[in-house]
Amino acid sequence: MRTEDIRGYSTMADEPFIVYSYVGAAARAIDEYTAEGIMELRPELRHAGGLLAAPLGLMSTAGTGVTVHIHAAGAPTRIDVHVYESGEGVERVKVATKLLRVGRTQVFAEARFTDADNPSRNLGYSTVSYVATGPGTGKLENHPEPPYVGPARNERPITEIYGGVPRADGGFDIPDLPPRLRAGGRIHSGTMEILGEAAGMRGATLKTGVERMRTEHMSTTVLSAGLGGPFSITPEVLASGDDFAICRMELRDHANDDRLLAVVRTRYRLLP
Repeated sequence: MRTEDIRGYSTMADEPFIVYSYVGAAARAIDEYTAEGIMELRPELRHAGGLLAAPLGLMSTAGTGVTVHIHAAGAPTRIDVHVYESGEGVERVKVATKLLRVGRTQVFAEARFTDADNPSRNLGYSTVSYVATGPGTGKLENHPEPPYVGPARNERPITEIYGGVPRADGGFDIPDLPPRLRAGGRIHSGTMEILGEAAGMRGATLKTGVERMRTEHMSTTVLSAGLGGPFSITPEVLASGDDFAICRMELRDHANDDRLLAVVRTRYRLLP
């Protein structure tokens, strides 16, 4: 199995793949079913209301990916992230992942997030489903995450780092996806998560007028590989009230008959 099948390291160009390394998502396998890792919570991994869910989603695939590849080659098809609280004062997040079932065609896994410096403080929970596309390596191997090399951190919005160009409707165009954001030539699920969550927040603000909010849940369903581009992510507010907004975002590939590639769903807690 090639590494990019699970983790997405780009071999298309000399430009390093950054989808995981930019947010600091990395994990080590403990055995063939469990893994753990720690992510530093830099300022751009938060927003006004608390923790961003998308970096936690990347941590969940970073952790589950290092054990999934032992059993099967494959790719994530659904990533659900539940965030329990704002994470105020938390400096480092620990992820602990576990494979729940390894089937012939699918693999199911979970991830638990805690304060790395206060293990009794539970921050969130995630589940990940993978489609199996081939045999695994059969070997437990830990490869150090390549150091981050790319645009300077904290100097540009994280959405710009992940290729998004803001639109007036709250969504994003992705006119050119550089090799640093491609996984085996495809748009990576991590880019879908980063831009999907941000589009939902922007769409919710346009609908409700509220700028401070906290992501409580995010679900990303990958329907098809995006090999062409340009792409776009469009938000829709499905429901909103005094203290919540529920959004749906869709990612389309405009070079392939506007094919629907993914659907992202989010629930936000609106804050005063």
